[in-house]
Amino acid sequence: MLFENAYGYASVEFGIKNEINSCFSIASISKQFTAFAIMLLYDKGMLDIDKSAQLYLPANMKINKLITIHHLLSHTSGLYNFYNFDDDFFAGYNRMDYLHNEFFQKYITKEPTNPPGTTYDYNNSNYNLLAWIIENVSGEKFEEYIRNNILLPLNMMNSDVDDGCKPIKNRSSNYSRDFDSIIKSPYYNEKFSIGAGAMVSNCEDLFKWYSCLRDKKILSPKTYDRLLKVNKNNYCYGLEHHHIYGTDRYSHGGDHLGISTYMQNYFDEDICVIILSNLESIAEPI
Repeated sequence: MLFENAYGYASVEFGIKNEINSCFSIASISKQFTAFAIMLLYDKGMLDIDKSAQLYLPANMKINKLITIHHLLSHTSGLYNFYNFDDDFFAGYNRMDYLHNEFFQKYITKEPTNPPGTTYDYNNSNYNLLAWIIENVSGEKFEEYIRNNILLPLNMMNSDVDDGCKPIKNRSSNYSRDFDSIIKSPYYNEKFSIGAGAMVSNCEDLFKWYSCLRDKKILSPKTYDRLLKVNKNNYCYGLEHHHIYGTDRYSHGGDHLGISTYMQNYFDEDICVIILSNLESIAEPI
């Protein structure tokens, strides 16, 4: 360990400071866990990522049959991207009860805006669908599959999938800036982030996750090759790849209401950089 430290407050209201073992929402860093879970099912022969995703979704969820699981994993499905803020999802719908069939019908089941496989468009809907595939194929709830097949085998005991209701030990609250003031972040129902976000973790656990990827644990070598294969726009499955500083970097960030996170992996040099923040801006602590 070259450097570790904690700054700012886990709870401004109660004057509780962040510590090294504090747990933070990690937003879209969560996507690599969803991708890994899909590859676990692929490794076991329970699904084929090159076949239509429609084959593995619940019967009441119909999408364009040309969209494969690979397209979802690589953000090349061409699905309509409702996260472009051109509707009332963030203004109101996400404050309603989560009914995944209604959520699917209202926001996801639309004709693709681009032919599948032709265009990269980062879209949380892809990973919502992957989470539902995991549930349908495995017969387990998404959070249970992640816990039983990834978190527990890696002894990531400080990590969990946030459902917006259960208390999570050592959890840091999320804050935003309102000009010069620090305010509580607006409410968001994390159930709508299934597969695309909503995980909570800390630096200790994420280093265990880094070690899993570095040492290629759990998955077979051929499945790791597919997980880390570079697709359009330098995106693998749940990770971005760039050749920088003369070496390979696999990374992903997370940015949401009161959340700003980033994780970089340099496997050949055995370097891992993890930044977790409970403030939208990581330029300075609370």
